[in-house]
Amino acid sequence: MNVAAETDPPASAEAPTTTSTLTAPSTPRARRVAARSNVTLFQLSNIPSPIKARDPAEEEAEYDRRCMEENAGASDSEEEPIDDDDDPLPNLVDQAACDEAKLAAELTDYVAVKVEDGQQEPWCYGAPIGWTPPGAPKDWKLPAPKTEKGEPESFDGIDNPGGCDIYSFQAKYDKRKKYVQHQLPTGVVPVPADEDGKRVIDGWEFHYNGWTKPPDNERQFRDAASRENMFPQFRRGSLDQNVLARLGLDVTRMRDAKGEPDSLFFYQLLLPIHHINKAKGILPVPDDPRDSFYCNVAKWTNLYAVGELDLGSGYGHAFQTTTAAEMVRWDGVLAMDGVRGGSHGAILRRFSNYPDSKAYDPDICQAFTKSRWLELKRTVKLCNNPTSPKKGHEDYDPAYKYDFIFKTLFHNVNALSLYACPDQCGDETTFGHQGHGEQGAGLVKYIKNKPGITKGMQMAMCSDVDWIRPRAYLHRHKKHPTLFGTE
Repeated sequence: MNVAAETDPPASAEAPTTTSTLTAPSTPRARRVAARSNVTLFQLSNIPSPIKARDPAEEEAEYDRRCMEENAGASDSEEEPIDDDDDPLPNLVDQAACDEAKLAAELTDYVAVKVEDGQQEPWCYGAPIGWTPPGAPKDWKLPAPKTEKGEPESFDGIDNPGGCDIYSFQAKYDKRKKYVQHQLPTGVVPVPADEDGKRVIDGWEFHYNGWTKPPDNERQFRDAASRENMFPQFRRGSLDQNVLARLGLDVTRMRDAKGEPDSLFFYQLLLPIHHINKAKGILPVPDDPRDSFYCNVAKWTNLYAVGELDLGSGYGHAFQTTTAAEMVRWDGVLAMDGVRGGSHGAILRRFSNYPDSKAYDPDICQAFTKSRWLELKRTVKLCNNPTSPKKGHEDYDPAYKYDFIFKTLFHNVNALSLYACPDQCGDETTFGHQGHGEQGAGLVKYIKNKPGITKGMQMAMCSDVDWIRPRAYLHRHKKHPTLFGTE
């Protein structure tokens, strides 16, 4: 085939002197060849290939399937059982309603007050900005009491020690449509008063209208705490200045030339990158009270890859061992993805380097190739599987596969503290996970009433009320030993 014969002008024709005198090629083939001749090598190198244009979720799923086919005997190629306690239908959250409620709170930027004798007082001490006392809707009408079913004729005649309003404190009926009592929408009812007028249950006395310490009571429950100042400043916790200085904290790390703190230094205070082994005397810093993190993660990842997955012995793809520094970068990819708004599972888009890609991140691509990131995603481990207590053992914990990061973080926070705040607050936290846990353990369940999460794990934790310093935690599952009764 002679391409030049199709594209060269006839010998009798004069060579054009400017591009404006060029004529269009006469045949479709000649037009295609001419179009290709105007594309530079740089433009060809940046044209998205079919692989780059693929759906990231499908690409990652195909990578996992290929790993299972090439290494079918590996532990991560086995199907895990579904928890028999899982709810078959996840709870669907009305995101629009959540957004509307949030907007309403932002628009109501004040703390409601009540006026008594010309003096304004807060309805609730410590109430957040935007909080208003609950009340009836404007179109709500007071229903007539159902006296024929046993409901008291007057609202003033019911037992209402907390002074709840008539909209919140409504009548409750049994299955026979007979009046039982008044209660809040949550089912809360007041503790009944005894013959002496006290409201006591199981030794606990309830005071609905406030409590005053008797003059002869010398016991101090919370030093200097009052209704107006529930958390005095002197009760706040404190970090250990001597320990932090010994670990390298100084002015330059608190504020660099740009006036910003050394983020990596503070990060490794909680999750150390270097090796710390008190038993073997491996202490880069004398008397370092912390536990190491990334060196263990790198070690366990390598053991899992060359051991249970059997990579690097001629079976499957060869595995290049990882390091603590590389595992820091691997976590950094997840953090950077979150900084950019999160990719909702399609993190491979961060590696898509072509002109019209808006998700491409140069920092992520500089830290990893796509194939290496996926390889570590498959092998990263937060535990040593062969030595971890297994099911049926006395020390077995269903959450052992991910407990290490929580154990290290909480230990190091306490190790860096001189003393904790005596006032602790506790709550549960939820994190999403689409895999499976031990059957019957209740570790992984469908999560209800948590926006953005339908399935995952939960844990309860305690933290100082004055600072974000977590002190203790407990994973939620059904395998905990029974320490206390229900009450």
